[in-house]
Amino acid sequence: MSNSGAPQTEWLQAHIPGRGASLADAVADVLGLAVGVAWALLLRRRKRSAAAQQPNGELHGQQAPVANGVRVV
Repeated sequence: MSNSGAPQTEWLQAHIPGRGASLADAVADVLGLAVGVAWALLLRRRKRSAAAQQPNGELHGQQAPVANGVRVV
């Protein structure tokens, strides 16, 4: 996994008066990206798992669409 924005941001900050580039800041940016992606994948997996556990593929608490009085699955 790579975050090409972190090195670019640090390079730009090195050229702004009063700011400085920091390897620790770049590492924090990349770790933040990794945590965010991992969290999103976990939530996606949990959502799919919950849908698969329902007999009609619905998520818990959702109502299936009804057409002419018959549930459409």
